[in-house]
Amino acid sequence: MVEEEWLPDDYSWQVNDFGLLDRFSFHALGHDLRPGFPPPPPDPHPAPIVRYLRWALQIQKDIDEKGWTFRQAGRFHGISYARVSQLLELTRLAPDIQEKVLALKTSTPCHPVTVQKLRGVARELDWKRQREQFALLMVGEHEAPAGRDVSADRGGGELGPRAETLLPAEGA
Repeated sequence: MVEEEWLPDDYSWQVNDFGLLDRFSFHALGHDLRPGFPPPPPDPHPAPIVRYLRWALQIQKDIDEKGWTFRQAGRFHGISYARVSQLLELTRLAPDIQEKVLALKTSTPCHPVTVQKLRGVARELDWKRQREQFALLMVGEHEAPAGRDVSADRGGGELGPRAETLLPAEGA
């Protein structure tokens, strides 16, 4: 008989009809249980926000060196001048925040740091306050700045146009 002590916990073991030890492993895929070993986790790759920050820095460089307008830069890069304006907000981030963003890695398709959230941080002109907001963003506790009525903000403030759905109900 097979000693149970040496069997790893992550396998199901069974003796087949021929007296041989068979090893079975299952992994979850959505709501299904599939036989076999789970695929290895994907290698960490740059977070999606890294591409946008690099793009913003390249656009800013093109505007500075070539004397382009936002519209000309947008035509060259294949985006609208409004999107150029949005991306260029990222260049107002403190240099150390830009370095941290450029170093972000993820092994999932999404990352909690998005362009919209980072633009909210970049709107703050004081680098010290930017660092504070970025630190909150990195731990997932991004809140509206104190003393600001974000429910009346329809123009996409720090929390975006649907901020009233994120705020606690009055009297709660």
